[in-house]
Amino acid sequence: MAIHTSVSFILLYMAVAMGVGRRNGADHYPDDGPGFRQFRRLILPTLFIPLGTGAVLHQLVNQEYLTASFGLAIMASGFCLTIVSVLLWNSRREDEWFDSMNQEIEARVGAQSQLTMLLDTISKGVLFVGRDGKIKLANDGASQLFEFPVEYLQGRHIRELLASSAHESFDKHFDHFINCQNRTHYTHQPFRISARNASGDEFPVLASVGYLSEAKDNGFGVLLLNGEMIERQMEQLRHKVRTDHLTLVGNRSSFDARMDELNAYGARSEQAVALIMVDIDHFKKVNDRFGHAAGDSILSDFAREVEDSLRYSDSLYRYGGEEFVIVTIGASLPHVRMLAERIRMRVESYPFPYKTKTIHITCSLGVAVCLPGETLEHCLERADNSLFVAKNTGRNRVVVNERHDMN
Repeated sequence: MAIHTSVSFILLYMAVAMGVGRRNGADHYPDDGPGFRQFRRLILPTLFIPLGTGAVLHQLVNQEYLTASFGLAIMASGFCLTIVSVLLWNSRREDEWFDSMNQEIEARVGAQSQLTMLLDTISKGVLFVGRDGKIKLANDGASQLFEFPVEYLQGRHIRELLASSAHESFDKHFDHFINCQNRTHYTHQPFRISARNASGDEFPVLASVGYLSEAKDNGFGVLLLNGEMIERQMEQLRHKVRTDHLTLVGNRSSFDARMDELNAYGARSEQAVALIMVDIDHFKKVNDRFGHAAGDSILSDFAREVEDSLRYSDSLYRYGGEEFVIVTIGASLPHVRMLAERIRMRVESYPFPYKTKTIHITCSLGVAVCLPGETLEHCLERADNSLFVAKNTGRNRVVVNERHDMN
C-alpha cells in the first residue's frame, strides 16, 4: 500500500507539474518553470519518506510487534503528516523564491531606470544594442540625431539607421568588440560611418562601441556623434585657440602656424612675402595715466583700425603686448611702404575713445620684404630691426629694411 500510494502520488504530482510548467512556460527561465521547480523540490521527500516508513512498518508487522491494522493506521497518518509537512515546506520555499525573484526584478528595473536616466543625461546620441543588433534603449540625443522618436528607435535593428555603405564597416567593428575576450581593457577606436535620418538624408557620424556594465542581457552601447557638428566644433576650437581674446586677431600661435604655411608656400610660388612689425608708441604711459582698462580698449580699437586698412589677402597678428605683425603676399616694396604709411597716418589721426575721454596715440612700423633664398625668420628679424630703428629715431614713423643682411 505504501509503495502504491507513493507511486500514485508521484505520478499525479508529475502530471500536475508538467501541466503547470507547460502552461506558464517560462520564456526567460525555460529550465526553471514553476512545475518543474516544485517537482525537483518534492520528489525526494514524497518518494523516500513514505517508502522508508512503509518498509519499517512492514518489518514491525512481520515480527508481530504491530498488528496489520495498527501499522496501516500509522502508515496512513504518517503519509498524511508527511504530505502536509512537505507542502508547508514547499510553500515556504516558494515564497522565498518569489521574494528573491521580486528583488531581482526590482534590481533590474532600477538598473534599467538608472541606465535610461544616464543615457538621457548624455547630450550625444547613445544606443543600447543587444547581440542581435536590435536597439533596446535609446536616449534623447539619438532621437534628435536621427529625427525619430525614442519609441520608434527601440526594437529596430541598428542597420536601419545606417546607410547601406556603412553596414560592412559597422558590422566589422561591432563583431570585433563582441568577440573580444577582455572587453574591460578594450581599446575604443572611433570610426566614421554614414547614417540616415527620418527624411532619408545621409550624414556623417563618429561611432564608438562600448560595454555597459550596468546593462543586462549582454548589452552594448553605441555612441554616435554628428560628424558635421564635430567638424564645426573643431573649427571653432581651432579658431578660438589661434585668436587673441582681446583684439580678436590672430595670436602668436596663429602667426607661427602662418609662417610654417608660408615657408611651404614660398617654395612653390614667386609671389613676394612682406612683414610689417607695428608697435604702439609709449603704450606704458597710456596704461599708467588712464589705467589698464583704457589700455585694453585702445588695443582692441587699434587692431580694428589696422585691420580695416589691410587688403583681403593681408593678415594681422598680435605678436605680444602692444606689438603686432602684418603679413602681406604679392605686394611690391613700394606698395608695402605705402600700406605701412597709410596705417601710421590712420592711427595718428584717429581719436581713440575711452569713456568720456579721447586718447591720441601713434605707432612705429618696421618693414621688410622677404628676398629670394631668405627664410621668413630672417625676414622677420630684419623687420624687427627696422622697428627698433623707427622707435629710436623719434617714433611715429616707418622704416624699411631693404638690405639682405644674412649676417
